[in-house]
Amino acid sequence: MKIKIPVEIELENNEVLKLSLDDFKNYIFAFRIIGCSLSDLVKYLIMKFDFQKTSFVIPKGEIYSLTKMIEFPWEVHLRIYQDCFIVSEIEYCRFLPEHLLSNSINDVFTTIQFLKDFKYEIYFIPKSIRVKNFVNTLEIELSESLHIQFLKELYKFIFRG
Repeated sequence: MKIKIPVEIELENNEVLKLSLDDFKNYIFAFRIIGCSLSDLVKYLIMKFDFQKTSFVIPKGEIYSLTKMIEFPWEVHLRIYQDCFIVSEIEYCRFLPEHLLSNSINDVFTTIQFLKDFKYEIYFIPKSIRVKNFVNTLEIELSESLHIQFLKELYKFIFRG
């Protein structure tokens, strides 16, 4: 699966920052939803996009934790906080061992499609400042483990007819 990540951003104070791929192993971007209650936001995501409430989550202060399969073996995980901030990450599906053994990737552009009906701002967390513009992006291919490749081939073999 390919995802787009920002590699150069302009902040609200006109500072331009270049980001490395390693930056995305941490939560560096968050969405702030404006003018919507948490419960309405969660209901919308569940009803319109089939997000699921997450079980077996390691809490990081969020009020709601939602996941959605986007393309096997990848899911998007939204952590929704009391102050209407959302941190989004792309990670292996929860039922795979890789979920516990690999890093997730902080996500911006996949999540935007789910929030298009809301007014929001995007914040650069390390500086607690709003993102004014995404100057440059890079498309990256998420690599699958050998275990996942084997499962996909086994599935094709079993269900080939």
